[in-house]
Amino acid sequence: MLKQLITVLLLLFVVTLFGQLSEGGFPLEISHIKSQGLETSIVKMPKVDVQKENEYISTFDFEKGGKYAHSFDVALNTDNSGTWYTSESYRIWQLHIQSNEAKSLHLIFTKYNLPIGAKLFLFDPQKQTIYGAYTSRNNKAYKKLAVSPFPGSELIIQYEEPLNASFSAELELGSIHHDFIGIISLKNRIGKRPSAACNVNVNCETGSEKELLQRAVIRIIAKGEIGTATLINPIEGSNDKPYIISAYHIYDKGSSTYSLESIAEETLYDFNYESPFCTDINGYDLQSISGSVIRAAFDSLDFILVELSEVPPPTFRPYYAGFDASGAVPSNSFAIHHPNGDVKMITQDDGICDSLSYANSYLKFGHWKVLNWESGTTESGSSGSSLIGAGNRIFGTLTGGAASCTNISYDAFARLDKMWNYKSDTDKQLSAWLDPNSTGKRTNDGYDPYLAENKSCTLISNFLIDDELKTSSDIIDVSSFTELAEKFSQTETAVLSGVAIGIKNKVMNSVNPEITIRVYSGEELPEFDEKQYKFQMNDITDNAMNYFSFNEALTIEGSFFISVLINQGEDNLNLYQSGFRHYENAKTMFVKENDVWKSMTEFSPDSFGASLLMQVDICSASFFQDVDSTNDAVSLIKLYPNPASEYLIIEFIESRSENELTIFDMTGRKMISNCYENRGYSELDISALMPGIYILQVKVNNKSESTRFIVK
Repeated sequence: MLKQLITVLLLLFVVTLFGQLSEGGFPLEISHIKSQGLETSIVKMPKVDVQKENEYISTFDFEKGGKYAHSFDVALNTDNSGTWYTSESYRIWQLHIQSNEAKSLHLIFTKYNLPIGAKLFLFDPQKQTIYGAYTSRNNKAYKKLAVSPFPGSELIIQYEEPLNASFSAELELGSIHHDFIGIISLKNRIGKRPSAACNVNVNCETGSEKELLQRAVIRIIAKGEIGTATLINPIEGSNDKPYIISAYHIYDKGSSTYSLESIAEETLYDFNYESPFCTDINGYDLQSISGSVIRAAFDSLDFILVELSEVPPPTFRPYYAGFDASGAVPSNSFAIHHPNGDVKMITQDDGICDSLSYANSYLKFGHWKVLNWESGTTESGSSGSSLIGAGNRIFGTLTGGAASCTNISYDAFARLDKMWNYKSDTDKQLSAWLDPNSTGKRTNDGYDPYLAENKSCTLISNFLIDDELKTSSDIIDVSSFTELAEKFSQTETAVLSGVAIGIKNKVMNSVNPEITIRVYSGEELPEFDEKQYKFQMNDITDNAMNYFSFNEALTIEGSFFISVLINQGEDNLNLYQSGFRHYENAKTMFVKENDVWKSMTEFSPDSFGASLLMQVDICSASFFQDVDSTNDAVSLIKLYPNPASEYLIIEFIESRSENELTIFDMTGRKMISNCYENRGYSELDISALMPGIYILQVKVNNKSESTRFIVK
């Protein structure tokens, strides 16, 4: 083992940090290695035969799991591979991994037990993308860690251990998964989504219940295979039992080499991977939890219930779905899933399900049969997704079927009522885990774990689901602008933890250019620069939402603005925004020209407004309780009560032939939409809406206005 005295420096460049429940920070710089003739050893994987992999995948046409990677089993640890270096304070181990033509590399550490003070990082040779730091906080009882797929075909592992550490780490890389599909590198997916064209973006659907259910849906990556899972709420449960339900066959590798338990421990669970609004722009997949423990599983019913290794934090916005194991026949059902590992899609059926015997290897009449989907389909990667029926409850989980965009045929979902207690063994039934107090109940509602404690996080935006997607350069000449900003005035106080920004493309001409994001306070215009954050422009994905996590959360009161520097010498950014809109609340976008802030309305021939495609991640927010609708729209409607709880009354000032009312939440998602003819009065049922601020948009013939209201 080579030990060499080196100089350790903190990296001074700025990067975007990724990974699941990591602590951020930067790896230590090992200087003078090359000048001294020392190189970190490189481990190269054999060539992957992609054609052979695809032929293998085609043999599993009756199941809808999605194999995306070739798995290499290795045993690379700090004793038998890599290179050690030392400094005055640390021992540092590096290992360089290459697998030619890989779209991404998914690493699983089958031994992971770090002392306090130690850190593990993954980064590319140019140090532009960094995962970590993973620390002793990621230690688990089973001593394993799965890391999110890392973009590209090579990476460097760096482990940093203090010289005075209480013990030497147990650290061994057990498997490397060569991604031949591109679940990371295909983020620029406009016009080339991995799922079939008939799939429906979940954010193109309306209804608050479905919005809650989509927060329960998780993409899973289990040793080279992609599937879908759902958080499920135990009877008399709480958020300290993060159970998810999925399909057994995703975890079953059909080999004595891999136990079901070890696969669960090594599985990665991705939250909130979805397209923003009703667009084809790709989302971000940065919120993940590594590992789980099996609580119950049964191959003949193709189900598995696991408990996540960590409770999803408020920033993940988890929701635990309700379920129905009564045996009631599901109808008018839907499924939210990740076809081919894509962003969340929704598939809907208007019919009544039948009981089905699906394949000889499964329990007779152990599945629900969806005869055909009226909207969307399922594909590889959809396996494990839940069939949601009456009461927005889970009735079953997807095993497989013949349905596709070109084949209007059936799908088979393993029945939750059969999973409940068909087997008496507690490790093969749901009852022992979902009804731990033996209440005898077989149904349960969904649950939002952080709502009551005012610890919940949410995304707020001024972009609306029916906005026309544009870029600033489409509408006006932005060559004289240096900064674009979006105003947010919904909250009294809030903690800002990050922001997602829709970016069309970047232009880079300088070396290692940066993107600068600023938070301003102010009333009418951005006035006071509260905080500035910098990130590497190299890490930006074109035609996608890019999430920028603030390394220091910022508490702010009242209205605030978030800006992006778009022209920085030779480098610039082209951001997505709405088209011009003429109603009052649309005037939230501002531009900086010649060091002077101006409203976007000044550049519209009709003084129309616009909004940037931006979502702010806020936590522990308090919303204004004195929203006065008369300040927003008085010429078309009167709205009361405000705040409201069960019903919202709308009086039209003039009775016109066509009146259209649409309610949006603060992420721009359409919640309720109704059209009326020759009406002077309307009563909207808003009892299903969660507490918060909403926007009511009214269109009367060719006029349109909007106003805010509160749901108590």
